[in-house]
Amino acid sequence: HATLEAFTEKVKSESNFSAAAEKLSSINKRMSRDFTRSYKDAQEIKISSNGEEKITFISCFIDGIRNRIAYDKKGNWHSTLRFYDEDAMPKDVRHLVKSNYYDYAINGVTEVKFNNKLAYVISLEGKTDWKKVKVVDGEMEVMEAFKKL
Repeated sequence: HATLEAFTEKVKSESNFSAAAEKLSSINKRMSRDFTRSYKDAQEIKISSNGEEKITFISCFIDGIRNRIAYDKKGNWHSTLRFYDEDAMPKDVRHLVKSNYYDYAINGVTEVKFNNKLAYVISLEGKTDWKKVKVVDGEMEVMEAFKKL
């Protein structure tokens, strides 16, 4: 039974990918080509757009990590957001954060790729406060800080 379930899941996943590729192709062929080449392992694909700026958003899971990929109206890649927990963080980024905030729990990470830059936005929780820190090129800065009441 496990083999049949695995096969059924693979077929379902592949048909989801094919349907998404077709829908993207009807919106913009360049976007469809880039997505199908760059994100071959995408699953649970959902496509939406914001009307004004003509940005197309693709929400999907790749290797168990939630992604939100954006393309502009010409079909060019715009940005990618990835959402994950501490276990999936790059070791150097985790070390930088934990060595500065060792008494804080990492509640979530948003990885942002935009304009050839890679940034990490990390939500931290301490005993008396919450912080949101940003790490870019090995530099860390506090974006927000809130006291618990």
